[in-house]
Amino acid sequence: MRRYLLGRVAVAVTALYLLYVAVSAVVTVLTRDVGHAWLAVTGTSLRYGAEAEINADWFHGEGGGELRALMYPPAHGADAALIVPGLVLVCWLMAWSTWQILRGPAAPAGPAAPQPRRVVWWRRLVYFHIAFALVLPAFEDDFAYLLGYLLSNTPLMVLFCLVMAWRGRWLRALALTFAVLDAADTVLLAAGEVAGDFWPAYDLVSELLSDLGLPALAWQAAILLGQRHDPRWSATTVRIGWWSLGSTLALTVARTLVGVLAGGQIVALALLDGLWVLYLVWLARSAYETIRPYEEAGRAVRRGPSPLARTAAATCALVPLFGLVQPEETPRLTFDRWRDECLEERRFADTPPRHRERVFLCGTIDVWRTGVDGFPDHLPDQYLLGYGRELCATPDRAGQDALLRRVGATTSMDRLYDDLVFLCPEVVGRVHPELLRSEAEERRSVTDYYTKVGSQCSDPWPALRGVRQRTVAYWLSEGGGYAIYDPDTEDEESPDPGRGFVGAAGDTVFVHTYGENEPICLTAKALRFTPPLRLKGWEQVEEVGVGSRGGKLELPVYYEGSEYDDLQPTLPDLAAAGPGRYRVRVYIRVRDAEGLAEDAPWEEHLVLVFPGRSAEKVVHAHSEEYG
Repeated sequence: MRRYLLGRVAVAVTALYLLYVAVSAVVTVLTRDVGHAWLAVTGTSLRYGAEAEINADWFHGEGGGELRALMYPPAHGADAALIVPGLVLVCWLMAWSTWQILRGPAAPAGPAAPQPRRVVWWRRLVYFHIAFALVLPAFEDDFAYLLGYLLSNTPLMVLFCLVMAWRGRWLRALALTFAVLDAADTVLLAAGEVAGDFWPAYDLVSELLSDLGLPALAWQAAILLGQRHDPRWSATTVRIGWWSLGSTLALTVARTLVGVLAGGQIVALALLDGLWVLYLVWLARSAYETIRPYEEAGRAVRRGPSPLARTAAATCALVPLFGLVQPEETPRLTFDRWRDECLEERRFADTPPRHRERVFLCGTIDVWRTGVDGFPDHLPDQYLLGYGRELCATPDRAGQDALLRRVGATTSMDRLYDDLVFLCPEVVGRVHPELLRSEAEERRSVTDYYTKVGSQCSDPWPALRGVRQRTVAYWLSEGGGYAIYDPDTEDEESPDPGRGFVGAAGDTVFVHTYGENEPICLTAKALRFTPPLRLKGWEQVEEVGVGSRGGKLELPVYYEGSEYDDLQPTLPDLAAAGPGRYRVRVYIRVRDAEGLAEDAPWEEHLVLVFPGRSAEKVVHAHSEEYG
């Protein structure tokens, strides 16, 4: 019986794994929850998470089945007839792979022969890469994972090409080329994580190189062709390599063609994911067998496997994929809100034509598939695209509303223009031309609008000069009002204006306004002296005291949470004398509508902040006309 250097360790670890699986199987039988066995066998948790338990009712209903299968396969309601046999096969594969990877090379009969330096370093890289692959779940940051992959896999691929005894230089050159392409693909992905789509062909190249994994697959095929004629490697090792290559290629094609699957198909695909360990087994066996000297390999040029063996291998690789094949009438649900393709929002002018249908589908997910506003949640992609184009071709609003009712929706066209622009820009552009703008054009438009509205405001007291001051068009939020406070301190007490518009508490001043959800003209001045009292022309004039322990008093801009919030004009620090007590005097009035532009603010505020120890509130002027 052949002995291995680490055979006892491999047996112990494999036995512990099988014991853990057996205990989990007992727990599965007692709880009737296959998630325990799935976790033990595959190492991934596929039970329902806490998020699913608190989701909307539609998620747990019949309509949410596809989404549940996508997020948490297979969970409690999955098909046990498919899961149990699959888990048994995957468990056997994992146990066998654990033994193959950990057993080490065969114990030499005598002193070990000296090895070339490149072979020794290549074996070390193989061990490092296997260890890296086993801790992949710990890498939550994609960039860190890609960097680790680049440092471990690229040198391994290059050195593998150099330790081979090639029959011809052309095959070695081909393998080296594919290794360099795989490294370039990894660098491209890492750059995409940092800079996004930094060049026009990024998406296309990424799909060909990364999603399909063509360079890595081609490199492995070239290496296997070389191993077949290198007597150091056994026929079993080469055969495992071909099985690994075939299973990886089959899974890649299945994911590309099938897209988002139903629950049963996702279970099959998840089970087949366990075949990835064959690649690690092939690498480990390849490294162990290079310890044998080239001259003592004990075989000449190897004959290929018999036709019967080839047929059996092809059958084992292809038959499991039959479970992934769906009938033609099965809805194809490709995009959902959790896919990376749907997380990034783009405007129409910034979206390449080949991606516009995808953006339309991603944008209509919340309306068409999740049950919002009563849309069916089972419509496949082609139905969505067909309904969208039919809406574009319907000339009148009544016909569009009739189509929406026929589909079963209760929403209106106004909610769909942002998405329909990606299908029929010439139609939507006539109604909403602003949707055709690029991101840069939209930012310029928003900036011009802020500038235009701000130009309608001027300093109501230009003779009074402050240490810092600015006049802006200030946008109010829901409910109106704004605050002046010290950002370096936290005061839990809320200011109460009592009788009037201005209230103070601790380090915070709150000012009520007449309006809401609209701009006002606001002038803020930081003074080192007490200004004279000026009441003429103002309806409300109130003064309160406030403290600043941190030496700052800010009047922050209201942010709506949009990507254009940074374009709003900001106001300066109003604490001119640093830490201490201040008085805040607020002037409020309604501007005369005559002579104002259509979009000019009709409410005007003047805020004066100056040193003062008093905390008393003083109402200098008060009018009930607009209160």
